[in-house]
Amino acid sequence: MKVVRFLENENVIKIFGVLLIITPFINTFLNFYILKNHMGLDVSQIDLFATFKKGDKVYYFLSICSIAIGIPMVRGSKKSWTYVLVLIGSLLVSQILDLNKKSWVGPLAWPSFLMNLALFVFILDQLVWKVYVPPAKEVFVINLNSYRRILFSFGAKKPWGQLKTLSSVEMMVKSFALVPPSVENETIQIQFAKDLIIEVVFKRRDNEKYYFKPLNMHKENVDKLNTWLRKIAA
Repeated sequence: MKVVRFLENENVIKIFGVLLIITPFINTFLNFYILKNHMGLDVSQIDLFATFKKGDKVYYFLSICSIAIGIPMVRGSKKSWTYVLVLIGSLLVSQILDLNKKSWVGPLAWPSFLMNLALFVFILDQLVWKVYVPPAKEVFVINLNSYRRILFSFGAKKPWGQLKTLSSVEMMVKSFALVPPSVENETIQIQFAKDLIIEVVFKRRDNEKYYFKPLNMHKENVDKLNTWLRKIAA
């Protein structure tokens, strides 16, 4: 199963986590700013305790949830997106139910609602609608952690990595020696069998694990690769 990876990016998760933590404080500041500028009140004239006491209890609960969800996101938790979707959905429902109340008074009401709605649809689109399953015949993954050691030396004179997993969409090589820099910048041709040459390009690195994307994975090569994988894993 392949998923659009924007929301899986660690930096995106952390940035969104920070925003979830600071948003309740920003909203509180904006509320006091509106009281000061649109109602002609000075900060010293505002009774903070009374103002908080009269506040919306649902909003306070959602603010606490926002901070609670933001903390694990700052640590890079991908699972938190589902909770974010529920949080924003709850906030939208709360805003709709309060449509004729004081919370909609002021210049920030409609922009806030539209921003939450757009964010909800975007996250829903990323988590649900942009998920698809490729044809089963074209994806055949075998874990090659066995007594057979398939070593690669492309870009160097001596082997530097061991093939761990291989499919029609991704190849992972675990390094055990110095990796030549050229592997990250060049298209590489690997001859798996006499009549099977696969071109791969570097995708990403995770410590000693190097991930490559096969390029010429048309049906004929996929079938040959599947045959080779079955033989080599036997």
